[in-house]
Amino acid sequence: MGMKRGNYRVLSEPAVIGPTKVSPVRAALAAVVALAALAGLLAPVTSAAPSLRSWPAPGELAWTPIGPGVHYAVASVAADGWLQHIQVVRVERDNPFVSLAATLGRGQVEGTETVLAQARQLTAAGLAGAATARTEATRAATSGTAVSGSPLSDLLSRLSKGGTEASPVRTVVAGVNADFFASAPTAGLPVGLHVQAGEIVTSPNGRPAFALLADGRVVIGVPELSGAVWREEAAEALAGGQLSSLEEMPARAAITQVNRPLNGLGLVLYTPRFGPETPPLTGTVVTVRGVPGPLVGGRTYTGVVAKVQAAAGTPGLRVPIPADGVVLAGRGPEEVLLEDLRVGEWVQFRVDLAPPFDQAVEAVAGWPVLIENGSPRPLPGGDSLVTGRHPRTAVGFNDQYLYLVTVDGRQPGWSDGMTLAELTELLLALGATQALNLDGGGSTTLVVRPPGEAELVVANRPSDGYERVVANALFVVSTAPPGPLATLHIRPAAPAALAGSALPLKLLGQDRYNNPVAVAAADAEWTVRGEAEVRLDSAAGVHAALLLVREPGEVVVTARVGGVEAEVVVDVVHAVHRIDLAPDMMHLAAGERSAFSVRAYDEAGRPVWVEPRQLTWTAAADGAAGDESPPVVLVDEGGGVAGLRGGTATVSARLGAVAGNALVTVDREPVVLSDFEAPGLWYANAVRAQAAFDLVEAPEPVYEGQRAGRLVYDLSVSGGGTAAAYVQAATPIPIPDRPRAIGVWVYGDASGHWLRAHYIDGNGQRQVLDLTRVGGLDWTGWRFVQAEIPADAVLPLAFERVYVVEMHRERQSRGVLYFDNLVAIYGQP
Repeated sequence: MGMKRGNYRVLSEPAVIGPTKVSPVRAALAAVVALAALAGLLAPVTSAAPSLRSWPAPGELAWTPIGPGVHYAVASVAADGWLQHIQVVRVERDNPFVSLAATLGRGQVEGTETVLAQARQLTAAGLAGAATARTEATRAATSGTAVSGSPLSDLLSRLSKGGTEASPVRTVVAGVNADFFASAPTAGLPVGLHVQAGEIVTSPNGRPAFALLADGRVVIGVPELSGAVWREEAAEALAGGQLSSLEEMPARAAITQVNRPLNGLGLVLYTPRFGPETPPLTGTVVTVRGVPGPLVGGRTYTGVVAKVQAAAGTPGLRVPIPADGVVLAGRGPEEVLLEDLRVGEWVQFRVDLAPPFDQAVEAVAGWPVLIENGSPRPLPGGDSLVTGRHPRTAVGFNDQYLYLVTVDGRQPGWSDGMTLAELTELLLALGATQALNLDGGGSTTLVVRPPGEAELVVANRPSDGYERVVANALFVVSTAPPGPLATLHIRPAAPAALAGSALPLKLLGQDRYNNPVAVAAADAEWTVRGEAEVRLDSAAGVHAALLLVREPGEVVVTARVGGVEAEVVVDVVHAVHRIDLAPDMMHLAAGERSAFSVRAYDEAGRPVWVEPRQLTWTAAADGAAGDESPPVVLVDEGGGVAGLRGGTATVSARLGAVAGNALVTVDREPVVLSDFEAPGLWYANAVRAQAAFDLVEAPEPVYEGQRAGRLVYDLSVSGGGTAAAYVQAATPIPIPDRPRAIGVWVYGDASGHWLRAHYIDGNGQRQVLDLTRVGGLDWTGWRFVQAEIPADAVLPLAFERVYVVEMHRERQSRGVLYFDNLVAIYGQP
């Protein structure tokens, strides 16, 4: 995509949110969400807008460069009583060093992954590709095999001229979540078209899509697919002139979909990109081998029939998809050809996308179209997706720029979320003449590469409090070669600091294409105007320095490396307006230690750097009967806290008349009932299902230690009725004393089933625990789940089993779950 550059700065501070992996003890007692501000970026500027149409125009935003021709801006807008926190990535369409890339969770249709994880994998692949290119360039340089005019010869030419720029790499500079997706029966299936590097991964499904075309244009429209499979002799008849077109072939069947479940009548083509095997199929299924991938529109493929199978009834047949082939599954009229095929016979097939999507290099789908030819499109009414206030993600463009836009939501005091009408108004204000809504809600995610940084960060605040896994994503990719230092950035930990504190400063560099360039704080010449001085902080790394601020006022800090200079202004204050402690609720075991971090703000909501040692810390036990009660926690002058005994305490951090409070609960340490390390203690059991259990080691998922338990289950063989697969203790495991809850780490498979557990009470009766809601097994990856034990449960207790269950016949499927660290939890919630 031929995607101009200018001097911009960021308007406000993006927040970095992600799940923090902690010990099973801490995770069992509290959900920990990391909120870390990008150092040195300003706090959101709020404009009091008189109407919903007062969205920021491009000229009203302050932009910061994050890639070649790529800029990022943030704004908070108050409109008619609603607060909206908006993030925008703007991409210059005519810049030769920027393109777009679509990705899939875990690299296949059947899978989900966070946007950040997909971005990191894409960047890693780009770096690996660059290394290969450099190796080829070196080999070609010594053998003289480079072809004139090729990218390789261009690289060799630069090297021979002593150029300082190295081989270009593909690095992600920004990206968003993309299409809506299904959770079952194919977890991670995009609703609409997905094209990746020219490969047709999923066929369109009547939904509009956004695409980058081979000539650099971008389009939004409703794509259509056509395709066919035929016997090789029919192709010979066509070539010999006996037939005038494929439509005249008698031995021909129409391909209706690619990599989608076979619902109703039709013929679906499954490629290795779907996953290792097809979804459950009925009808006729043909495995074809010897087919070179990937699947590209307009190309005819030839392969040999390796297997023909008839699949009748339920739950359907799952068929392995060969790495060197495809699977064809048909039902109805298109089944006639498949039934007649014989093993060893050669067949041909092709699929096509109607123009302009026949030229699509990358494509993702969404719904609905918001803007067409500069005018807002009518929006469907009566749909809460359209009229409700939700987090939003959208892509839009005009002749000059492409825009990726996210709006946070469902977070009162931070951002309420937008209706689709308001999102349309925002995109029009930015200048978009075409725009498409993408998946929103908890899926809304924006990642960016901050100036001078090599690592991507989550730049918005996902409404779940952590980054949700999604099916696919759309990224802005830089192919600019790295070069020498061109610009410097001084990034303070906050734009203001309390007098007497030591404010961390990060020194970062960029080349002329906004690629990061490593610079050392020790190599810079630092000057300060104001009551402060800069000291190098060797403990914080080569990019860091400390600004020791003394008296209230304005401090100007300058850093120079060679002929490159940067300047930043820091306001030094004597008081703050608000103090927040993070976390605001902490759970400790007796004897466990942790620490609070401090966030302070001025009256305008701007972050102020305050060191914990500058605050007065106290702790008071809740409900304490006089001063003689032993303390629940001890807190030191740096915000460190230690749990002493069971109970609840309020920890306060005070500066003058302003205080921040946090609640600390001290429990008895959780007891590990099973760490799934020793063999022979667990086995599989099933009702109207098949199940197998074993202990596995890395590289399979293991949360802690050397092993985890793996349950492989198939609920689809039930034939009707509730199906369940159990991980059963060989002997019920005694549970000491009276626990508050039972919890376990589970590596989910996003099956949408129900996860439950059983324990035996003191009367010998089996009791049920719900570890998720019905259909709540909706995640992929490790997650701690727990269930409360009734306070009047008859003691003693023993844990019996954990199991996956599905009542609805149409949702019963196969899957794999992993378990680790089963614990009993005590004390107060």
